[in-house]
Amino acid sequence: MLDAVASDFAPNSALVQRAAATLAAAESDIEQLASTRPADLQHALRALVTESRRLGEPASAQPVLQPDPAIPDDVEQQARDMILAGHAPPPEWRAFVHRLDFSDTDLNDLRHFALLPALQSLDLTNTQVTDTSALRHICDLEITGLDAKPPRSRKPP
Repeated sequence: MLDAVASDFAPNSALVQRAAATLAAAESDIEQLASTRPADLQHALRALVTESRRLGEPASAQPVLQPDPAIPDDVEQQARDMILAGHAPPPEWRAFVHRLDFSDTDLNDLRHFALLPALQSLDLTNTQVTDTSALRHICDLEITGLDAKPPRSRKPP
């Protein structure tokens, strides 16, 4: 939130508004937590609360914003399920998909991942992925477990 330039972190974005509302609602809890931490963490936690106030009304009067109904709480799980079914996640979800785990699945096609610019962590352990070129434009992506398993053989009836 602090001095971010990406559009997802602009002061009027849904993500920043949700984060600011959450911080505002938890101000007393954050202050209690800060009082038990070292001075540098106290300062950082209090700066977050201050920044949340700057983004809107004073924290004590700021209403808690409802989550955007277009973004489900389990957005990453739903995005994973959609990709496994061969569909791309909706555009409004894409900025909220940061970590995906496809370990031990039959995933073999990464074409939908090029549409996930916020993706930071991707587990491909025991998948059938052999070509990762679709991921080349995603910045800050860490791929773990890129060890392909052999395709499942069909058992005769």
